[in-house]
Parts: sequence; C-alpha cells; structure tokens
Amino acid sequence: MKKNKAVIILVIFLILAIAAAGFFAYKYFTAYKAKEVIKEEPINLKEVYSAYNDENLVTVFEKEVLNLAAPSKKMGDMFYLPLELAFLLTDDLHYDAAEKTLTYTDNRDVIRLKPGEKTYYYNNEPVDLQIGLIEINGVAYLPTDLLAKFANFRLSYNGEYHILTIDNPQKPQTIGVVRFPQAEEAEKPKKIEEIKEYIYDEIPQEGKIVRYYYPVYPGMTFVILDESGEYYHVRSHEGFLGYVKKELIGTVEHILESNTVKEMSLIHKPALSGKVNLVWHQVFNMTANGSLAEKMAQTKGVNVISPTWFHITDTEGTVSSLADIAYVKWAHQNGYKVWPLFSNSFDKAITHAVLSSTAKREKVIRQILSFVDLYELDGINIDFEEVPKEDGSGYVQFVKELSLFLKQKGVTVSVDMYVPKPWTEHYGRAEIGKYIDYLIIMGYDEHWSTSPKSGSVASIGFVREGVADTLNYLPAGKVVLGLPFYTRLWKESGSGDNVKVSSKAYGMGYGKQIMIDKGAKIEWDGETAQYYGEYKEGQETFKMWIEDKRSLEEKLRVASGYRLAGIAGWKLGLENEDAWAAITDYLKQ
Repeated sequence: MKKNKAVIILVIFLILAIAAAGFFAYKYFTAYKAKEVIKEEPINLKEVYSAYNDENLVTVFEKEVLNLAAPSKKMGDMFYLPLELAFLLTDDLHYDAAEKTLTYTDNRDVIRLKPGEKTYYYNNEPVDLQIGLIEINGVAYLPTDLLAKFANFRLSYNGEYHILTIDNPQKPQTIGVVRFPQAEEAEKPKKIEEIKEYIYDEIPQEGKIVRYYYPVYPGMTFVILDESGEYYHVRSHEGFLGYVKKELIGTVEHILESNTVKEMSLIHKPALSGKVNLVWHQVFNMTANGSLAEKMAQTKGVNVISPTWFHITDTEGTVSSLADIAYVKWAHQNGYKVWPLFSNSFDKAITHAVLSSTAKREKVIRQILSFVDLYELDGINIDFEEVPKEDGSGYVQFVKELSLFLKQKGVTVSVDMYVPKPWTEHYGRAEIGKYIDYLIIMGYDEHWSTSPKSGSVASIGFVREGVADTLNYLPAGKVVLGLPFYTRLWKESGSGDNVKVSSKAYGMGYGKQIMIDKGAKIEWDGETAQYYGEYKEGQETFKMWIEDKRSLEEKLRVASGYRLAGIAGWKLGLENEDAWAAITDYLKQ
C-alpha cells in the first residue's frame, strides 16, 4: 500500500514538473519569437507622397487622405481647392458643370461665379473680385481666401512633404502630448535616450514588418483621431497618419474653435400670428377666378388661399400664369393672405431641363418675382411633384435660391411635400427646411387614382406616421398638415390575381351620399379611423373609405397633439359644413 502511494506521488510530481517546464519554455520561445518576428523599419518620409510636388498637393481631411480626382494646388502664395473638396466643407455650394456656374446660397444671399471672371453676381447685382473661380485642365478650383467667406475650415501646410491638412473647426479636436512612463518610474527609471518608441504607419502585429515614420519623444503633440486597442490613431504636425501607443500619451486637451462664418439661423418666426388654415383653390382658367367669393362663403377660420396659378410649361423655363389682381384685392379686403401654388406641371422632362440649368432656374425665379410684384402676393406655395432622384440636388438648390429672393421681398414661402419614404429622400427636407417658412405634408393619396389596390386616401396610421417622420427633419412650428376634402369610390372587377381596380374622386358630402343611396352597409373602421362601406352591382364590388367630420377630427387631433403650425385642405369646394365644424373646434384649441 505504501509502495503504491509513493508511486502516485512520484507521478504527480513528474506531471507538475513537465507542466512547469512547458510553461516556461512557452514564455521563453514566444518572447523570443516576438522579438525575432516583429521587425521595425523606418519609412523614407520623402517617398510617402512622392507623387506630389510643390504645386500638386496631397490633401489630408480630418482623419483620411483624400483620393481626389484632381489634387489641391499651391500657386504662388495661394492655395486652390477643387470643387470636389469644397463641397465637403459646405453644403451651400452648387456647381452647374454644363454652364460652368458656381452658386453659393446662405441664409441671406445668392452669389454666382464663373471660372476666369473677376465679376461675381451678388443677388443678381455685379460685384468685382480680386480673386475668383479658376479652371485648370477642365477642373474648377476655388482659392481658399475666397472659400473662407463661404465655409468654416482650418488649413495647415507642410511644404517639405507637400501635405495640405484641412479640419472643420466646428468639430472638437483632441490633442495628446507624449510622455515616457518608463522614465518616470520610481525604481530604476530609464534614460530618455535609451527608450525607443515610434509613430507607426499601421498597428504592429506579429508576423509582420512594422514600419515607422520616426521616433517619438516627450513633449511631442499629436492630433488624436480615434483609438484601437492599445493604440491611438493619430495625425502628426506634418500631416502623416499613424499609430502611437496609448500609454505614451499623457496630457489630453480638447479644443473647439469659434466659428468664423455665420451659421444659418434656425430660429423660425411664424409668417402668421396664429395657426395656418389654408385652402387650395384649383383654377383651370381665368373664368374660375370669379368663383372665389361663392366658394369662400361657407368656409370658417380660413386665413390663407392658395390658387393654382403658376406652372412651368416647357423645358425652357416658361411659367404660365392664371393670376388675377381683382382676385387678390378681394382676398385682401376680406382678410385673406394669397399664396398662389407654383408647380413643375408634374412633368419629369420639364423638371430636369429646368432644375439642371442655372440659367433656366434664374429665368423661372425672375418670372415668379415679377408675378409677386405685379399681383401684390403675400406668399408662394411651391408644389414640385414627381421630381426624379437625379434632380434632387437641383430641386434643393432651386428652393433655396427662390426662397432667398422671396424672403428679400418679405414673401412667405411654403413647400408641398410627400410623407417621408425612402424614395423621396432626395427632396432634401432638412436642407430646404432652413430656408422656407412652412412645409405642408400632403397627408393624402395613400392610395392614389391609379393605385393597383383599393384603399383609404388617408388612414390615420398613414397620417400619424407621415407627421412623426417629417418632424425628424423640421420643427413642428414649420410643419402644416395637408388634409383631404375628398374620398375615392373604388370599383373592383374580376377575381383572384385578375382583379381590375379603378376609382373616381368625390367630395366629402357627395361621396358618403353615394354609399347611402346604394344601400351600402357603413361601419366605423378603427384601423383607418374612417367609416367604411361597400356594395355590389353584378360582378363588380364598390368600396369607399369615407372622409367626414369624425375622420377629420381624428386627423386634426394628430395636428394638435404634435403642435403643428396648422392645416391645409385640398381642395376648396369639396368639403362640407361638417368639415368646417371640425376645423373650427381645432382652431380654438
């Protein structure tokens, strides 16, 4: 028994001895391997950006080296940036490559420049320049001295390595100062000259050769861009991007410079003292203007009328007009503001031709401004629908330009807008929201005239979601909810996958009466917050989601709950007395 116990003890001892030997061998060989495999090599700094020279500069923007189609340039004592880079510094520049015209819009002015010209146009008035936009090898460049009037940026230049570094001073910058903790140890501190630490081009990894720009020493400063594990991603004073051990960074300072360019004011002063209560008046000819007094007789609480007067009618930018000075005078005498609707005729070809051309945008704007003066208008309601995605930037630029010129005349600017969906992002709600007075959500046509499926024109979920999503882009004080004064009678024929759907629009009162006359069973649909009815005639099924006082009240609660600027109704003449009763209650809230 004692013999067996001795054998067991011996075996355990041997196992422990082997394990200990293995552990120390592992530590020795891995340390040896690390020392052998990780090899540090210096970088020839002159070769880092050897493709650049005293004229053509490499550009470092914040934390990355930009791969520009055309390089930044230094000509004499001046720096010139390609427009590709200028667009990164401000959203207020728009370049028309076909007409070679650069447009700058801020919260007050519209400025236009052309390459090679020493005259620019400030709100359509010529002004002489000492320096201007230039063109080199077909690329437009802005001198930084001129760009500084339009954008916030901080610039530094290293002539030895041809590095132009640009930062946004509105973003805080983190500066780290190098220290050597090894030299500060209480016991056996190392001498600084004995310590070898570097700024690397990549984070050191086993099995790879490590390249470094140069050694680092206490007191050196780096811009800290990011962090990764045990390293900081940094930028050197020359403009090189690399990595430094975190333990080497002692003091860290956060710097935020004050802005040098005036920021766009986001403070909104309402154009009207109370809630907006707008009605659109659809006008097809001059004769229709004469029906205004009759149509307005049954309305209650309306303070804005928007007649559909102005439309771009061709690809040259001609604007047609059905405006009538007598109409405006009657409206003013009866206490109404007049904000005529101005559309793109919902024509994609016309829209593209006009929005993509600086000259044509200017032509359209001059016509609208002349109409404002001629007819003593209080506002303009911009209604551009079916704008192609590729024309989104042109649309945003057009709204900005037109809004600024209208504001100079004291004219209110409103824009009609779809509920937010991915396919309408190019309408630039947030950007145009800085320039306009009101954005009117078209809270209808959830199911439109040619919809392949029957459904509500404006269910409560569609409306509520449209409002909530719009408020991600603009404050409630700038948002108006557009309401439908109509409904659709849907006809379905066929069955299964072969169902054919068509519809007709009817005013609120008449639409409901059709269902009553046909003996339809009408019930409240809580999901849409509307009365729903249907009936059959032969093999055809007729359906209607009815707009009435109760359904409008549900929508008005959304406008009230979100404290929106007001409401707008499409269109005058389709509503009934019950609609005005609901709206009157809303206006009292």
